[in-house]
Amino acid sequence: MKLDPGFINHWKTERLMDQLGAEGVIAILRLWGNAQIRRAFSGLHFTPKRLAMETKWKGDAEKLFAVLTDPDAPWLDMDEDGTFTIHGFSEHQHQVVKLWENGKKGGRPPNTARKTSPSSSPSSSSSPICEPNENQMVLENEPKARKQKAKGSIEELKSFAVEIGLPESDGENCFHKWESTGWKGIKNWEAKMRTWKIEKYHPSQKYPTADPQNTNLIVGGRVIKQ
Repeated sequence: MKLDPGFINHWKTERLMDQLGAEGVIAILRLWGNAQIRRAFSGLHFTPKRLAMETKWKGDAEKLFAVLTDPDAPWLDMDEDGTFTIHGFSEHQHQVVKLWENGKKGGRPPNTARKTSPSSSPSSSSSPICEPNENQMVLENEPKARKQKAKGSIEELKSFAVEIGLPESDGENCFHKWESTGWKGIKNWEAKMRTWKIEKYHPSQKYPTADPQNTNLIVGGRVIKQ
């Protein structure tokens, strides 16, 4: 696997470190490394919990999933069938992918200009691609993640808001906001809602409301006593 010299100073890497710290960068390197070991960078089945297991992430699995699937700075792209593709892997690791393709065809194409030594044998050549071992996660037989539609219904967004610890009103707000713009720029509404939660952009997080009974503050559905 090749790592671009400018990787550590790339704006996406710096943003990743701001959001998840150095452990977030290590999680990405593990994700890329496992893709090379399994020779697969697309058709990956991930949920927040599975992604955390794949990258050995010890922190908040929901936060990791939201950051890596954020459409504004994606490390994972969701495909139409609900699986994921590692963003930009085929472009940046094209030599590795070419080796995989050659391997499926029986190995590297012969070089007629190169003389073959009588003592050489196929077993003496080393491959830069490792085969999976018992310590590697293999997800091919696991159930598929929930299929993500281009746009969701108001009930789906309200339900998902509750699922990630927000009030239904935040899901309803997202629906009406994106419906009014024709869902322009929204490639993955679940990831967008998670990202907004991390950035405290939802109304319940931005605008605390007062409880008329005892003047407590209600923030994100939680009561904070004064």
